[in-house]
Amino acid sequence: MTASRGQRARTAVVAALAAAALAGCVSLPTAGPVARGAADTVDGQDPIYLIIDGPVAGASPEQIVRGFVTAQAAGAVDRFETARTFLTPAAVDAWDPRTGITVYAGDLAFDDPREVPSPNTAEGQDDGGATDDPSRTSGAPTGEGTGSGTQGVTEAPSPVPTFDVATATRLALTGHARVSASVDGAGRLTEADPEAVQDVQVELERTAEGEWRIAAVPDGLLVSQPNFRAAYEATSVYFATTDLAFLVPEVRWFPRENHASYAISSLLAGPSTLLRDVVVSGAPPGTTLSVEGVRPDETGRVTVDLSQQVLAADERQRSLLAAQIDATLRPLGVAGVDLRVGGVSLTGASPLQLERDLSPGGPPVGLRAEDSVLVRLEGRELAPVEGVAPLEGVDVTGLASSADGTVLVAREGTSRILRLATDGAPPTPLVEGKNLVVPSVDRTGRVWTADSGHGPALMVLTPGADEPLLFEAPWLEDTSVVALRVARDGARVAVVVGAPGAARVFVAGVVRAEDGTPTGLTTPVSGGASLTTVTDVDWVDESTLVVLGAPPGGAHLAAHVVPVGGTSEAMSTVEGAVALTAGRGRRAVYVETSDGEVFGRGATGTNWTPVVAGVRRLTYPG
Repeated sequence: MTASRGQRARTAVVAALAAAALAGCVSLPTAGPVARGAADTVDGQDPIYLIIDGPVAGASPEQIVRGFVTAQAAGAVDRFETARTFLTPAAVDAWDPRTGITVYAGDLAFDDPREVPSPNTAEGQDDGGATDDPSRTSGAPTGEGTGSGTQGVTEAPSPVPTFDVATATRLALTGHARVSASVDGAGRLTEADPEAVQDVQVELERTAEGEWRIAAVPDGLLVSQPNFRAAYEATSVYFATTDLAFLVPEVRWFPRENHASYAISSLLAGPSTLLRDVVVSGAPPGTTLSVEGVRPDETGRVTVDLSQQVLAADERQRSLLAAQIDATLRPLGVAGVDLRVGGVSLTGASPLQLERDLSPGGPPVGLRAEDSVLVRLEGRELAPVEGVAPLEGVDVTGLASSADGTVLVAREGTSRILRLATDGAPPTPLVEGKNLVVPSVDRTGRVWTADSGHGPALMVLTPGADEPLLFEAPWLEDTSVVALRVARDGARVAVVVGAPGAARVFVAGVVRAEDGTPTGLTTPVSGGASLTTVTDVDWVDESTLVVLGAPPGGAHLAAHVVPVGGTSEAMSTVEGAVALTAGRGRRAVYVETSDGEVFGRGATGTNWTPVVAGVRRLTYPG
């Protein structure tokens, strides 16, 4: 319902929230063809009906601001109708809730209110002698060249008047929020630095009825951390690698209410700068959802009705788009998807069969300490890798292999990357450097590393090529690469940069030529901002990293799960952890200790248990 100023608005909101202090919604359209369907509530959770109230008579300025933040929770359902009842008419027109959201931890803290001049008082207007310039005296000019005979004489500043909220007509209230994350207008989340604090200033004025209303407020929304987790859901929106071999996700956060429709609208709008030059989409430019949107039927299938622009796509593009939409909606519990245009089935739209969320392709390999033999970890047993000669006398400080096992490399000390032969021949050098990073092998068999001697660049080695490829990037300048790992789809690379206490985790897109040769890196996104020390990184799944690191002041390194487009989560600590590797899923994460013992989580999924001892540099393919 729409409430007039000064009235109490009451809105029943369907949302997965159950807290007394609610918060707002990410930047969402306030108009357009977003239709509600069963795909939006297929997670098995019963919705809770919340009563969101408008302003009550006699509310204090702080109560009005807190009520405004609370009422924003209704935004995804009531188009911010209730939230706007806390605003003056001018503020209703000026406030844009769609620009993004700040997720905060703890409670909002407010300073004492302070008085601000009424906008009806023109600048410089005579207000009884009051002035903001202590060098001026009422009624007469002063200063050099006036001829007044009073040069150098200034009037003592007047005492600051006592501010009384009871008699004020306009005031400013400043709130302080400890930021945990921010979400932009497209639903992309960025974790905040550990000490991030955002100050929010709100101006209020008293209405003719004597009630406080918000007259000026920053665009965007505030939402508490627990309520954000309850109200919003991370959804992977899929695109395809340029060779149409793999689906690549971008994680976006949408309200649980209508999140399927928002996800498809986001997919049709295209990838962000992270993937724009890395992936392709089957949606022709300008394609949107029609007014019918995303609608379910009684069998669990959904109909996605698209705008006329999709008719410009050829059959291969339509099949690609069908695969993207199917992959995006299936995790939401959808049984199947029917694509239509104006209610008519879209022909030639059988989904392409593209791979997604790949497993590493084989067990992890490591170096058996007692005899320097390369071994595979099969269950809890170590089996020698056939054809690879023992690496006696080689200071192996890192290993990497391709999924099919045809490319095996080792870092010797920090100065050489060696190619390991599978026919019993001795290893051969691929590259030498000053401080080479532990390598990673992508799905094309190319070897990635970095070297401080080559400046701010990543290095890509193609076995058999004469020279490595170097990829410079502004975000690598004035820092050093600590660790890296290419995603299994080959479309992204995770890079850890910085010194202990000042580390950052980035994920950049990998631009490739038609033959798969990397040609550049895209502007990255950051993750794991709550950690300031990071020493190792791997991919847990298609959109999640696991890193070995510590928060500010942390005394021990521990594994942390770092979603790309999410907030970090600490796993329990393993004493003496020095490295980690990950297969597919959290149960396939292994941590290596300084004494050569390997711990895993496969048995319980929650606690670390010993798996094997006497092995070093254990790593999954990739």
